[in-house]
Amino acid sequence: MKILISLPYIPYPLDTGGNQAVFSMLDALRREHDLTLAIRCRPNKESEALAKALPDVKVVMMPCRSRIELPGLGFKGTKFRFTRYVASSFTRKYFRYLERHSADDLLAPQTGRRRSPRFVKHHIPLDDSPYFEALAKMAVEGHFDVVQGEFYENISLAYYIPEGITTVFVHHEIMFERLANEIALFPDTSVADSILADKEKACEVAMLSHFDHIITLTPTDRDKLQHLLPSSNIIVSPAVIKYGEFLEFTLCTNELVFLGAPSHHPNLDGILWFCKEVLPLLRDKVPGLKIHCLGKWGEVGARLANIYPELAFPGYLEEIAPFMNGKISIIPIRIGSGMRMKMLDSIQAGCPVVGTTKGIEGQNFTSGEDCLMADSAEDFAAAILRLVEDPALQRKLAEHAAATLKSLYDPEEMIRRRLDFYRRLARKKKKVAN
Repeated sequence: MKILISLPYIPYPLDTGGNQAVFSMLDALRREHDLTLAIRCRPNKESEALAKALPDVKVVMMPCRSRIELPGLGFKGTKFRFTRYVASSFTRKYFRYLERHSADDLLAPQTGRRRSPRFVKHHIPLDDSPYFEALAKMAVEGHFDVVQGEFYENISLAYYIPEGITTVFVHHEIMFERLANEIALFPDTSVADSILADKEKACEVAMLSHFDHIITLTPTDRDKLQHLLPSSNIIVSPAVIKYGEFLEFTLCTNELVFLGAPSHHPNLDGILWFCKEVLPLLRDKVPGLKIHCLGKWGEVGARLANIYPELAFPGYLEEIAPFMNGKISIIPIRIGSGMRMKMLDSIQAGCPVVGTTKGIEGQNFTSGEDCLMADSAEDFAAAILRLVEDPALQRKLAEHAAATLKSLYDPEEMIRRRLDFYRRLARKKKKVAN
């Protein structure tokens, strides 16, 4: 089949679990199908490296912007071009400002002032019509059998694709679930919050209903959707990370590690909650405590390190697993859905894990056997202290989790499951054509 896949970012280099997962599926899919990637970015060294890593795949960079509606301005001439440049420049600077100041905003002392959900404030606008119109034209002129969108930025894609072309959406994170999680963190809620949650949920479900098929990464996400959409249209196909050797367990003492960058807000929320609520309960009980935050933290990391000297930001690492080995992995995630690559990376690195229920959600790991789960600050701190003081428990959790992962999560089986889905689509297409 000819498959056109739309991505909102370049899944390269393979320095995050998300990039590894998307790349692994693309690498498997290209071996059986004629694959084209349409990525909503400008060409750069990462896109060139991706094209080399996927030699049989056509990579098309499409930096299309939404139409700009400015009263009193035409859409031609120097004045419009200058205005468009200023508007886009302002947008870039505004979001850089948000990144610089979000840590200060969220770390400010609680004054009782209610905060609006991060998702609602910063979600991507759904009217990206120039991009989707160009994508639809490509799909028709290229005679594609399937058009697939991934990530929430592409959720309105199916509206633009004409009938006769099968549409698929890979739902990495259910946004109405994330919004509900965020609202639940408010010190108080209002009728307006409930209306907002219902409105966003109805919008998301309506857009999903336009796709012929929906892929979720976990059974948990499927269960949240199947009573809202035809269950026959939803399949579960976990993301894939191809692992090498599992590292041997190494005794953990006073070092913790968190894997994730602040560009994904649940990561920032999780580490801020940990610093504000959990860290004070550990300071006097774990001498020399150090928390390593892996990922691109930039200026946000520098600001956090000034406030919390226990935090360290090592920056880019060629290999993550050797660095994580010998440290307790923490997953203090409170909002979101989907599949937590953090857990899989931690197990491969031989780390014992302490996480929230939300942080381990969607995966078949058991508290007390594969990890320790705790949702309150007091319980989270107690779980870390328990591990620090009990090397035998550290080893038990790390080794049992590795055995569980190997028995339940075979990367090759996950790839076969996804490929079987496309094979069924191909057979259906062939049957209709005949």
